[in-house]
Amino acid sequence: NFLRSSSTLNVLELGAGVGLTGLEIASQIKHSRVLLTDLESALPLLKRNLCRNQRRFLENAVRAQRLEWGNDDDIERALEWIDTSAPLLILGSDCVYWEHLHRPLEETIASLLRRVPNALCLLAGVRRWKRDNQFYQNLGKKRKNLLCTVVDEQVSWSNVAQRQVIRVYAIQSITL
Repeated sequence: NFLRSSSTLNVLELGAGVGLTGLEIASQIKHSRVLLTDLESALPLLKRNLCRNQRRFLENAVRAQRLEWGNDDDIERALEWIDTSAPLLILGSDCVYWEHLHRPLEETIASLLRRVPNALCLLAGVRRWKRDNQFYQNLGKKRKNLLCTVVDEQVSWSNVAQRQVIRVYAIQSITL
């Protein structure tokens, strides 16, 4: 249902780092427009990786730009590049390890989901601390406009009998 309304898929990667996920998506899904976002300090490496992989995807299919979570101007610039008539898939991996960034991350996700009608956010991460779970449990409760659901969970044990939990969450905007 998410992709039925359009032949194009917008992808916005939050905290893209070196861009591996977004670049792979752009090379595998030919009718995608991928926006790799991160802080200003990460952009030089991200843009170098984008240039090195340019031959793997259609021209102008991928762009890297700054998006500081919670920054309305950065969110607005990201939305200028996205075709809001096409579905938007927001991706993030290991984004919740700094507690002081929880609120700006939530604000960014909520803003993007609210402003693009057919949007879905998938966040994946390793559970490191209890506050990681608290982020997902509290997501949208203050605004009451986000629905967060665990869609996948992998539990494994390390050699030193330490439990590791990796979860994928789907986040959607809901109207009351």
